[in-house]
Amino acid sequence: MRRVDPERGERLNDPAWMIFDERYRRRYGAPGGSPAGLTTAQTVGALARACRIDEGRLVETVDAFNRNARLGRDPDFHRGLSAYDRFFGDDRRFSALRPWPWLETASHGIVGAVLGPPATRLAARAAESDGDRVRRLAVPVLRRSMAPLFSASVRGVLGPLEHRPYHAIPVRASSLGTCGGPRIDASGRVLDAEGSPIARLYAAGNAAGSPVGGFYGGAGATISAAMTFGFLAGEDAATRR
Repeated sequence: MRRVDPERGERLNDPAWMIFDERYRRRYGAPGGSPAGLTTAQTVGALARACRIDEGRLVETVDAFNRNARLGRDPDFHRGLSAYDRFFGDDRRFSALRPWPWLETASHGIVGAVLGPPATRLAARAAESDGDRVRRLAVPVLRRSMAPLFSASVRGVLGPLEHRPYHAIPVRASSLGTCGGPRIDASGRVLDAEGSPIARLYAAGNAAGSPVGGFYGGAGATISAAMTFGFLAGEDAATRR
């Protein structure tokens, strides 16, 4: 969705479309509940016409996606190849509540709300007293408990669209993170319009221009940038007293 027509300044793929079948809707629900922009049709071709999408190209795209998904492959976007993808996938081999996905989701929320705060406080106190010992005890347990999830099947990430009716929701570009801000150098010093550092002026994190341009790198990305350039700015400032 980041591609822009250089002459008109318009995004070439805005809106994009999220397309899913009835099995997906029954299992997970439509994103956002029942959004006003949801379009439904009995065939992929009819869905394309209703959304004013090129019918032939959409049918071809879905057919190709389905062929690859049945084999556990995604040659276009490589979904399911990384452990990160599979960890957040829907591999219900590891869930006793797999026949009731809504109950599984609710149980995760309840357990997190009840056990999360006291567990966090207990871990913080233990880490303050003997952080190394806590890590030696906790890491092996976490490794054993999470290993099955990291080895989960790609089937939990990919699945063909083959259960009618088919649904589509428009997906539009919007601002998710702060990408604008003053330009800085490798030491976190703010640069003027000519590219020269401004004396005693530093910026980091969301207060500076994003080091990855207009791209959002994922949750926590701006925190790592703030820590890194904040540290570099502090080191530079300490040498200029």
